[in-house]
Amino acid sequence: RVPTRIPGHSAVIHLTGVYHLDGTISKPGFALRVINDLTTALGLTRVKSVSHTFPRKPNARPDSPNGITAVNLLEESHIALHTYPEEQRVIITISVCRPVSVEAVERVFAAHSLTVTPDHGAKWMA
Repeated sequence: RVPTRIPGHSAVIHLTGVYHLDGTISKPGFALRVINDLTTALGLTRVKSVSHTFPRKPNARPDSPNGITAVNLLEESHIALHTYPEEQRVIITISVCRPVSVEAVERVFAAHSLTVTPDHGAKWMA
C-alpha cells in the first residue's frame, strides 16, 4: 500500500518494471532532470547536483544500458536516484526533515513518461 505522505526523515522508493518510452532511463541527463523536478515539486532547496554514469559490465553487450546515479544535495538533506535499466528498476531515496507528498512524487514520474508495468509496482519504505 502506498502512503499519501511520507512523515519526514527518510523514505526509499523501489520502482520495478519501469520503462521509459524513448529509452532515456539510461541517458546521462535523465536522472538529474527527474531529481531536479522532484526537488522543485516538493518545495525543497537544491545546493548542488552531481551524477555518475556507471560503465558497462565487462561481459555486457555493447548496446546494453548504463546505470546512472544522481544526487541533489539540499538545504534540507538530499535526494538520490539510482537507475538499473537492464532490470527496469529505479530506486529513489528522499531524506528530508519534513513530510513529503507521495502525490507530488507520482506527478513528477508521470511528467517524465515513466510507467510501471501492472505486474510490477512500487514499494515505499518510510
